[in-house]
Formats: sequence, C-alpha cells, structure tokens
Amino acid sequence: MEDNRKLWGAALLRKILWTAIVLATFAVPATVPRDAEASYTCVQYARSFSGIEIYGDAWTWWHQKKTGYKRGQTPTDGAVLVFKRSGKMIFGHVGVVVHQVSDRDILINHANWALPGERKGQIRESHLVRDVSKAGDWSAVRVWYPDRQAFGRVYPTYGFIYPSRRV
Repeated sequence: MEDNRKLWGAALLRKILWTAIVLATFAVPATVPRDAEASYTCVQYARSFSGIEIYGDAWTWWHQKKTGYKRGQTPTDGAVLVFKRSGKMIFGHVGVVVHQVSDRDILINHANWALPGERKGQIRESHLVRDVSKAGDWSAVRVWYPDRQAFGRVYPTYGFIYPSRRV
C-alpha cells in the first residue's frame, strides 16, 4: 500500500513539474517579426501555415463540408482549431496546432489575436491553449495570457480540421 502511495506521489510530482516547465517555457508566446506595417487575419495565416484550402470567415470553416477535409475532436500537429463566434469575436477564429503538450494542452500558431496593448494582425507562435470542456472534447478552451500569467475566458470551439483530405 505504501509503495502505491510513493508511486502515485512520484507520478503527481512529475506531472506538476512538467506543467511548470511547459508554462515557464511557453508563458510568453513569440510574436514573429514581420513587415512592421503588415497585418494578417487568422484565416490568411491558418490557410498558408496549414495548407488547408478553406476560405471565408473563420467560424464558417467548420461548416464547409464540401472541402473534403476530415474533422474531429482530437488535436494533431498541423490541424486547425476552429473557434465559434462569441462575444467580440464575431468572425470566429482559427489557429494551427504545432504541438500537443498533454491531453488538455496544445500550442498553436495563429494571427490577429491581440493581447492587451498589442496591435491586431500580428502572428503569434507557440501560444498555449487549454481544453476546459467537461467531456475533454475540445469544445471549450482557454488561451494563455502571459501579461496576467493566467488563462483568459472560455471560448467555445467546433473542433479540429485535419490537413489531409479524405481519400
């Protein structure tokens, strides 16, 4: 019994340390230097970065079934996370998964996600996003705000569009 407690305690400690390392490493997402006057929409960036050929406002990407792209609720590198329209995000949002950190944490690259005091249209790399849905299906997420050292509000999402088309 005591051996099980030690194993469980060690596993918990590893998880806490891993989470601390991830947050310390990715707490300040890089804003990729681009032409100082350039401004990118999230769809322009996601389309060019992922190779997914879908057009229209971000929230409409999920509903464009005739494109032939597979969709689902599991993050994979290169997949596009599609945010629903909500609050001030009237066009929705899309970001490209670059790394799955854990079952509930991913890093995305995206554009036009302005943090407080920043100009809109910038590209942001390795931005931490956490699944906060009850079912663990990525239907609700929070995005990390490094200036606050905390996650922001809950954003509803549709899921992921995968870069390979159906065969």
